[in-house]
Amino acid sequence: MRTLISLVVVCAVLVSCSCKQQKKVAETEPPVTKRPVEPLPPSQQNAVLSEVREPQMDEAVEREGAETTYRLMVSFTSIGEGVDGVAGEKLMEIIKQHETTYGMPLRYDRFQRGREGEYVMCFQLLNENEKARKNFIDKVKEALGQNKLVFITENGTYKK
Repeated sequence: MRTLISLVVVCAVLVSCSCKQQKKVAETEPPVTKRPVEPLPPSQQNAVLSEVREPQMDEAVEREGAETTYRLMVSFTSIGEGVDGVAGEKLMEIIKQHETTYGMPLRYDRFQRGREGEYVMCFQLLNENEKARKNFIDKVKEALGQNKLVFITENGTYKK
């Protein structure tokens, strides 16, 4: 019975202390002053309205939530220590070599995924001929295929 009474007293003291603490925090906050919103001059209103435009059909892929199909997806994952930076550098070297060899830039999308730096590099390889595509994919698989923190997917979709 004594332990029950002492437990109730301790709880009451803790609750009363926490209530007082909250009041002190609320009292120390600076007051918020409200300012009226001033409208833009008519010359600036037209400029702002002219910049707004509807998305075109070819931009549908770029919208949030849209799924895009990629010929090659390279996912850099982490198991508590961040991604493998050396593997990312290897992939960038392969991209530069490919651009130098075939004389055109290689377009890719990079998406951040996690808190530890995880990301996915996605390649559509639309401007490449079949030989160039196969060569690029084979080089990526050869360089990064055995890495446990890198996953390579062919013909996959990614939802933005």
